[in-house]
Amino acid sequence: MADLVNLDYGAWEGLSKEECVARDPDSWWAYAHDPEGAMCPSGEPLASAADRAVTALRLLGRRHAGEAVAAVSHGVMLRLAVLRVCGAPPGGWQFKVPTGSALEFAVGPSGISLMTPLAGASPDPYKHAAAPTVPA
Repeated sequence: MADLVNLDYGAWEGLSKEECVARDPDSWWAYAHDPEGAMCPSGEPLASAADRAVTALRLLGRRHAGEAVAAVSHGVMLRLAVLRVCGAPPGGWQFKVPTGSALEFAVGPSGISLMTPLAGASPDPYKHAAAPTVPA
């Protein structure tokens, strides 16, 4: 499903977070702290990617009403869907989504709900906003 394709990182594609910070600290700050207003340089606004993820969930819900469906995407897309559906967990929007893990969403006539508890969600040590800073 095209709407579950990974975020277009633009000029940041293939770079480490440290390299992203060094190239564009303001955009990195927005990415880390204001995902609804952030845009990857020469890439995609995070809000657009969040919209795509929610659109995919709604479409799957309509096509498979009452059924269980598994869909695969990237961690950032899952985090953005969570952000859009229920807001960021207490540790921030860049919480840990281990490779191969699952987040369960329920999609119905009244909307989309996150069924996976995130109360204990911990910041992803590789993605968390508090990680790199611009060297002095």
